[in-house]
Amino acid sequence: MAARSFKNLTYSKKKSQRRVDKPSSSSTTDVANQMENLSISKSKKKVHPEQLYQSQVLASKRFFALSKPGVYAMADCEKSGVLTKGYCLVESKLFFNNHDNGHSACSVNLLLCSCNFENCNRLRALSEYVEDGTFMDFVRNEEEEYCVHRRVLKKLPCFKELENEDEESEPDEDVVDQLSVDPLLVAVLVDDEYGLVQGAPKLKLKLKCLTCAHGISRCDHVTTYRSWTKRNNISLETQLHSEPRSKFASVSYKRIPFPLPAALQEKYNDMELFIGLLIFYVKIKFMRLLLTLLFI
Repeated sequence: MAARSFKNLTYSKKKSQRRVDKPSSSSTTDVANQMENLSISKSKKKVHPEQLYQSQVLASKRFFALSKPGVYAMADCEKSGVLTKGYCLVESKLFFNNHDNGHSACSVNLLLCSCNFENCNRLRALSEYVEDGTFMDFVRNEEEEYCVHRRVLKKLPCFKELENEDEESEPDEDVVDQLSVDPLLVAVLVDDEYGLVQGAPKLKLKLKCLTCAHGISRCDHVTTYRSWTKRNNISLETQLHSEPRSKFASVSYKRIPFPLPAALQEKYNDMELFIGLLIFYVKIKFMRLLLTLLFI
């Protein structure tokens, strides 16, 4: 009897140990959910702002090569890479290493962007000839400071390396590149520098410059564009017409068969006859009234 009780005691202990060691179904479900959430978070990788900007510029096709070689207009973006309504101007400038008493051994394209006016004006003011010993360091330092516009532009299909012959060629006076019709956006070249002029119907003067910092409605780019439109007999009001056009939609809730069945043809023929007789009757009444007034 004592042996049996001892066996039952040991069996119950083992059974209880099994119950303790076995995990509950709720805890198993929680662990599975945590693992699934972890795998989802790993799969959802954040897109880099530069990659997002490049994909959106390509999808929207808001990048343009202007008439002057080496100058481009492209959509601006936020820090996240999402496009904004603004634009940036990016231009190329050739720099040469000053080698063997002025003879250039090689040249490099450096890009200037209007998003940083100070840096842009500094590179414009620099001589294109750089001392041979510091040339590569100069190029490396400048390229490391490239903004997202310049980095993305080099990957776009419109980008082309500037050559020495392109830089020497001068475009005609009053160059105007139309980039967009609705809304109006044009690139105007004045004194070898571009400015982006946009239509602004809400403003008094209807135009504004996106490039100049001051006098955006009366700067040289806006004035040049106004005179250009007059010389070419282009109506500025027509260019700035940005009211939404009427969109026609069907008001019929049933499909109309074509060609019309005989019953519908007869119905509409009777309607045309009725309208014609009504117009004829109105004309006779009007003529009688007119004759009455003349002979009174």
